[in-house]
Amino acid sequence: MGACCSSKKKNQGEVGEIREDDLKGIFREFDLNGDGFIQREELRAVMQKMGQSPTEDELDAMFEAADKDHDGNIDFQEFLVIAKANPLSLSLKAVFEELDVDGDGYITRSELRTAFQRMGHSLSDQDIKAIYRHVDQNNDGKINFSEFCEMMTRRK
Repeated sequence: MGACCSSKKKNQGEVGEIREDDLKGIFREFDLNGDGFIQREELRAVMQKMGQSPTEDELDAMFEAADKDHDGNIDFQEFLVIAKANPLSLSLKAVFEELDVDGDGYITRSELRTAFQRMGHSLSDQDIKAIYRHVDQNNDGKINFSEFCEMMTRRK
């Protein structure tokens, strides 16, 4: 995981930068009841939709890492810290491996489409092209782990 944490700084606005608006959209995907917070059960439900089966201990660890004020909720600011800091308990490698269904070390367009379908969303070809324009830095038509980490750890 060390490789993904040593990403090069990007200039604000540069192609590929994950914007706070994008993170708000991701946050809303986790906030199933729309109350502006992610509760423990919402975290579990979203992870299960993504094909993961977190144990109670894993959920506890993730929630403890995120819920800094210990109010039982993850607000957007706490979510931003997770999204940008990549704490070990929310391993990007595990997420990447879930998305990389065939285990070849790359997330293909098909795998990306499947991941979004599992979360209840359908992506148009246009959507997928837009994502790849921002993430696929070497333009090989696939997202490797380094590109994935770069996307997930970019700071605004």
